Amino acid sequence: MSLYDRWQGSELSVLEKELIFNRDNTGFVEYDTKDGKYFYLHPSPFLNTPKREIFCAESCDPPAEHTFVEVEVESEREYTLKGPHDRITVKTICGWKPFDPSPLAERRKIMDYEEIVHYFTQPFRGEEETIEQIAKCSALFSLPSPPIADEVGGINAAILGKKTQWNTFRGLMKVIPQDFFRPGSRYYYYISDQERCTIKRGCEEANRAIYRPDEYIMDIPLVVEETTLNTLSKDYKELIREEQPLITSYILDALIIKPDPMSTVEKTITDAVHTIREEYKRTGYSPYKQNLGDAVPKLTSSLARLQQTSKATPSDVKNVVELWLDMHSKANKIYSSPLKVAKRYDLLDTARKLYVELHDIYGLEFWIPLNEATTQTTLHPEEFMVSLESLVWAGYAMRKSGAIMLL
Repeated sequence: MSLYDRWQGSELSVLEKELIFNRDNTGFVEYDTKDGKYFYLHPSPFLNTPKREIFCAESCDPPAEHTFVEVEVESEREYTLKGPHDRITVKTICGWKPFDPSPLAERRKIMDYEEIVHYFTQPFRGEEETIEQIAKCSALFSLPSPPIADEVGGINAAILGKKTQWNTFRGLMKVIPQDFFRPGSRYYYYISDQERCTIKRGCEEANRAIYRPDEYIMDIPLVVEETTLNTLSKDYKELIREEQPLITSYILDALIIKPDPMSTVEKTITDAVHTIREEYKRTGYSPYKQNLGDAVPKLTSSLARLQQTSKATPSDVKNVVELWLDMHSKANKIYSSPLKVAKRYDLLDTARKLYVELHDIYGLEFWIPLNEATTQTTLHPEEFMVSLESLVWAGYAMRKSGAIMLL
């Protein structure tokens, strides 16, 4: 079923219900004409408005497309289209203001985030702590990170286990709307054993779950090797199917929330990046490539989303670091790798040069405006971005919107 065909109450998110039934002249802007003079207000980016109305900006500039706004209507007129029962109301506006949907999305009462985590435990059997860790990682992947810096958001997960366990993980992800598996989606999910994911222009969040990846840089390993599969009764499977639309609507509300952990727990995150970088390199070997600079802020943001809050806390950072440490330890214990960590992070010569040039000017743990950093290096702009990414993945730099910091 398409996202845009949802009309049953259990399929609608809290935000969508509020804007459909309780608020007028408020919603997510989609242009009907190229210049934006005529536009629709949808209850969310994932559902077209059921209201037979369109808005017209004649005496003011139109609002930006793909933003939430509340408009002021100065007049309205009803027009008949193809028949007497096919009518539309044109509302002429004289002004508008931005509308923040986050407080509505955070107000959910139907489910607690612990219930979302529990959903991901159901197919697996094993030690309780192990199953809980798998479920938390799965939940973080399904409710991924918004963009933390000037990059595409999302979570990349390395799935490590047997094929049957991998297939079970894929089955759990049916709670993710099918529309999000299309490459052109603003929120894109790619779940495959092939490292062939192409991120298209306009994508806001790209989430990749790869079975035993070799080349892709991952944010967290998800080790399902130490589990067996539950045999679920027909009635229990039906209960899970009935629960899935509720979880999907929870995900849709969570995607509206844009936590920025670098604005609330920056120092805690910086310390945590040092922790996972040293632990990852201390072990000497790894069965996957780890994103050492971006993973902690991304996972922290995902955990805040899972709890449907826009503010990350030091406790969130602590929890994701502990989860990463446990999963990384399991990955190294179960899987041997002939490739040393040091070899996985052979820095580009240009990356070393960039690090030295910026370090000589700014030193460590100082936020450098990105546009300023590009003027303080001898690298070509394209070389600069590739080299910066190399430093981030290796844990020698962090980034946030418009700035970078050497570690």
